[in-house]
Amino acid sequence: MYYQYKIKMEADTKLKTCSCCDGIKSIEHFVKNKNVCKECRNEYTRTRYNSCETSDDIVTCSDCNIDVLKSDLVKNRKVCKKCNNEKRRNKYATNDELRKKLIENASLFKQNRLAQRKKQQELELEQLEERIGRENTICKYCGEIKPKTRFRFNRLKCADCERDEPLEKFKRTVRSRIYCSLNKTKNKHTIDYLGCNSEEYLNLCTFKTPII
Repeated sequence: MYYQYKIKMEADTKLKTCSCCDGIKSIEHFVKNKNVCKECRNEYTRTRYNSCETSDDIVTCSDCNIDVLKSDLVKNRKVCKKCNNEKRRNKYATNDELRKKLIENASLFKQNRLAQRKKQQELELEQLEERIGRENTICKYCGEIKPKTRFRFNRLKCADCERDEPLEKFKRTVRSRIYCSLNKTKNKHTIDYLGCNSEEYLNLCTFKTPII
């Protein structure tokens, strides 16, 4: 009689009966396509997890005969990582053919990576040119799309940002005056002659002392 009541209740209200705890719950509280509720499944998972060994087993290395943790062994081998690394270093130092082969493989790998990176950059550049036009580029500072003629060679800052910005204009003026005052024999950077950077020199020039 009880099970007939449960079957009728499930059909009427879209409820299910858990096969573990015999509890009647809504479908949302059950594991998908199973008659086990999520609470029972979680409890079973926690119990199974806690029953497992949480500490690493102690294993003896076949080379140095020292007891080490299982996590310190090379995968699928009974040699510890320390012994394995020492063997590889000695083999690399004494075997000329192996060392030459590894160097060639490393060089080839770097060349392939460089070629892939260059190819990816060219693809990204083509996509950018298709989007903004081949004769245009994006200024890194103002973020505006401008013709390539507004950029100096191999520069990411457009001419407007370089020449119209007050600080850049100030830098250019100071640089020119130092160059002319030294009879065009400027051999150092401007900051080396000034003893400070451009922003500090600008603050010094604009600093006004009160008139007594």
